[in-house]
Amino acid sequence: LKSGIVLFNKTFSPLVGAPVDTLIRTVLLEDRMGEESFTSGNYTLKWSVVQDAGMLLVVAYQKMLQLTYVDELLNLVAADFGKLLAAVP
Repeated sequence: LKSGIVLFNKTFSPLVGAPVDTLIRTVLLEDRMGEESFTSGNYTLKWSVVQDAGMLLVVAYQKMLQLTYVDELLNLVAADFGKLLAAVP
């Protein structure tokens, strides 16, 4: 993935800085996709690539939180997007 647009963005509280932009510049554009997570400032970011759709899903949360369900959330959202895209003619 070398280019793209934001299709959907849901924020429950404003992010300080630009952690997603930092993720893109320092991980994605440097081909470090094999990493499982990235820390930027006060945030941990996790992502999942949906290869068939050429889509990248990103979750950003405060690094002080220990959210054990983020990987499952990414997998469920990726599966749902895959089903939706498969239904598009």
